Amino acid sequence: MQWIRIVLAIACCAAFPALAQDAPLPPVTTPDAAATPDAQLPGALLDRIVAVVNDGVVLKSELDDRVAQIDANMRARGVPPLPRDQIEDQVLERLIIQETQHQRAHRLGIEIDDDSLNRMLTTIAQRNGIAFNELPQALALEAELALQLGHR
Repeated sequence: MQWIRIVLAIACCAAFPALAQDAPLPPVTTPDAAATPDAQLPGALLDRIVAVVNDGVVLKSELDDRVAQIDANMRARGVPPLPRDQIEDQVLERLIIQETQHQRAHRLGIEIDDDSLNRMLTTIAQRNGIAFNELPQALALEAELALQLGHR
């Protein structure tokens, strides 16, 4: 059964380029700007790439989410906010490092199941004298402190 799936997958991959070469291209149409000056092309910008990391990318939405999270945590703790561009630079650097580490682990075949990860995180929380469910807030606080120290 497995061999049948493999053979079918190879056959499909070989057939698609041949089919695509024979298919006629759809006509290209552009809206008449004079007829509809306020009309916009359909579609909307969904996201942007802020960094290319080997075979992966870091998206603007990821960067914005992390920056907003750090900013909200700092405000909630009464910490004066840092300039957004400085936070963005440091968060982007961290996201690039994380993507690089993720790619390297994938290349080396390193995978961690959820149970193992939860056991490791529980051990880390216990070593630091905090509850497992308090770990994300503690890590966010550490990130904020690191940002502040980098600002000085």
